[in-house]
Amino acid sequence: MKEALLYSPLFSLSLTLGAYLLGVLLNKKSGKSWVNPLAIGIAATSIVLLVFDIPYSIYMEGGSMISIFLVPITGVLQKSI
Repeated sequence: MKEALLYSPLFSLSLTLGAYLLGVLLNKKSGKSWVNPLAIGIAATSIVLLVFDIPYSIYMEGGSMISIFLVPITGVLQKSI
């Protein structure tokens, strides 16, 4: 049961978003520019993958969902500038 949860694409997606939101929270609380939400998100995600021994290929099944949305969002942002 635990492996089914940890290896699901929904877990990967939730982990990525949760780690980034943690970084945003820490950035707002600290008020320091060097507390980068993206760097904190990457570090937190990496630590969880290492602790629970989740292969990167399994993680990317869910993480690729974010990549799918990044392309259109980037295009919209470039048009609005």
